[in-house]
Amino acid sequence: MRPVRAALERAFSRGWPPSRVARAIVRSVRSDLAIVPVGPEAWIGYWTSRLSPRLVGLAAKQALSTERIELAMRRTPKRLRDRITA
Repeated sequence: MRPVRAALERAFSRGWPPSRVARAIVRSVRSDLAIVPVGPEAWIGYWTSRLSPRLVGLAAKQALSTERIELAMRRTPKRLRDRITA
């Protein structure tokens, strides 16, 4: 699971230049479109959510729960963390 998460974080961390996003916004307003994904990863996410909303919901829930666990572990005192992970 960690390799997949790392790959997704790399893919989504780079972002797109403001000029490209601005062009997409202008195009969406001119074409009266409610949703205009910018970039291939956004299109993949869009079509995945259209084809399988439940799958996307479950993946988001999993990602959020993992982040919450990691946050809780960071806030836990080191001596307690060591006992939990031992």
